[in-house]
Amino acid sequence: MIISGGVNIYPQETEDLIITHPKVYDCAVIGVPNQEFGEEVKAVVQPISWNDVGKI
Repeated sequence: MIISGGVNIYPQETEDLIITHPKVYDCAVIGVPNQEFGEEVKAVVQPISWNDVGKI
């Protein structure tokens, strides 16, 4: 679980949403340290085609 600004964020729920995009092959959602919020959410996304990078 990622806690950002006192809000509980479940990475699996976010990953489940991102993976529904037709140009996304796989993804991972992680929390990284943030001075203001404690943690912030980052998504690492693997496109189906690298030609689509920047278009997702």
